[in-house]
Amino acid sequence: MRAKLVLTATIALLSAGCQGGIGDGSPQSGNGNAQPGSGGGASGAGGNIGKTACQASGSPVSVPSPLQRLSRSEYTQSTNDLLNDKRSVGQSLPVDDDSGDLGSGARSLIVTSDWLNQAMQAAEDLASTAIKSVTTLAPCAAGSADDACARSFITSFGKRAYRRPVTPDEITGLMGIYAMGKANADYSHGIELVIRAVLLSPAFLYKVELGVPGSARNGILRLTPYEVATRLSFMLWGTTPGDDLLTLADAGTLTSGSTLRDQAKKMMQDPRAREPLIGLHQRWLGVDGMADVSRDPMVYPTFGPAMMASMQAEAHDFLNDVIWNKGATLDTLFTSTSTVADATVAALYAGQDGAGPGGTPAPLMLNPMQRSGALTLPALIATHTFADESEPVHRGKFVRERLLCTTLPDPPANVMATPPVSIPGVSIRDRFAQHSSQPACQGCHALMDPIGFGFEHYDGLGRWRDMEQGKPVDATGTITMSMDVNGAFNGIPDLAHKLLGSEQVHDCVVSTFVAMTRGAETAADACLLSQVRSEFDAAKSDVRSILIAIAGSDSFLTRPLLAGEMAP
Repeated sequence: MRAKLVLTATIALLSAGCQGGIGDGSPQSGNGNAQPGSGGGASGAGGNIGKTACQASGSPVSVPSPLQRLSRSEYTQSTNDLLNDKRSVGQSLPVDDDSGDLGSGARSLIVTSDWLNQAMQAAEDLASTAIKSVTTLAPCAAGSADDACARSFITSFGKRAYRRPVTPDEITGLMGIYAMGKANADYSHGIELVIRAVLLSPAFLYKVELGVPGSARNGILRLTPYEVATRLSFMLWGTTPGDDLLTLADAGTLTSGSTLRDQAKKMMQDPRAREPLIGLHQRWLGVDGMADVSRDPMVYPTFGPAMMASMQAEAHDFLNDVIWNKGATLDTLFTSTSTVADATVAALYAGQDGAGPGGTPAPLMLNPMQRSGALTLPALIATHTFADESEPVHRGKFVRERLLCTTLPDPPANVMATPPVSIPGVSIRDRFAQHSSQPACQGCHALMDPIGFGFEHYDGLGRWRDMEQGKPVDATGTITMSMDVNGAFNGIPDLAHKLLGSEQVHDCVVSTFVAMTRGAETAADACLLSQVRSEFDAAKSDVRSILIAIAGSDSFLTRPLLAGEMAP
């Protein structure tokens, strides 16, 4: 009991001081909507800090790097890999709230008392399970002293968990915790307390970037090879670096843009890159969770948890196929007419029965006149339909914000943001046309509704329909106030082709993926965006090229000194 109390107090004290940013300054957060600037291009190896073409033109080459807690998914995957525990205990942590901001980054990953309490419970659970296999996890050879075995475990396990070599002081502290557990019980209990302490240490819970001492030049600090390995592993694999990356860091090889680019290409071919990249697409498209989606059971009696699970599974399998089997290009993402559906989702596609034996997911070919890639997935349609019928506002909002990177203003405070009441015999299009004609509503609705009308062939579950309120569906739409894609379209297949030809859409995809992987602050770096966009175009809009280009950029190897920070 005493060991538990001392450990709890120690960890709480350690965690209390690690909720801010490195240094005294607070980085200003961008909006994630910045467009790539002109000029720049690939800057080559990161060793030429401060002398790239981009910085010479006045553009920043490094961006703020706030202290960032592991996300719930990163915690889950990291503990899975560290302890070979596949139970996803980390899912018990509170859900990370990004408030719909794709580039929120560290701003949303704060530590609350509830989060810390859950983290303590998760660490206890993981540690108590791990020591059931202590002879495999922390073996002690016959005749060896327990203390020597514990020190060896602390050195190896700590390095993997902290993502860098454990310092002598840390070894001493962890050996003290081990000794307390051993004294109260035995060797296994000592190892158990060490695991709990490591999993609650700021060195594990936070991505700490202190930089190489003495490397500051022109206000820019070079990161250590271990910090670079950490950036690379979490960006591409969503988990703590494994022994392969740590070995490269030990050798000091992760110090140039060209080396990192080559390493990123290799890592993107590894199966560990599969789920993180699918997850990025799910976040971008808004199909990463459907917990807030509901439907009136009188209107949609078949909708429920089972259908939501089927929709999400189809979206995942569709993205997996597009990204890893069909080149990961925007063209395929927006125009593919094949999917993988179980019996529940197949029934939404005009009653097609394309499922495998027993209703299991199977390939399904779709009507190209009705379906166009991710934009017509039932999961996407249902997620961006916040009413008990089709409605154009949130569908148009999705295209504006996620595909065109338009920042829409909040509605006026005195406006009731409620959809027009359903009227028998009056189409949704006619009702919303009246709604958006009100002067207080025109500013936003003129941007969203004319795009959303193009989705009118799809009901609240994403099913195709030709009639609505006894009248033929009018799915013509219009885009206005864009940089290069203004004009009319008819239906989503037509819209998809229109968007694919837009420079604004390509710029938006680049800035969005940069923001999701590196934060909104990085997405405000016009130099980086220009470089990444150039490589994205050269790769024929293969989204994987965005991550490879980020890894090979100067900013990936560095961080700036913050206001008032003393250079290490």
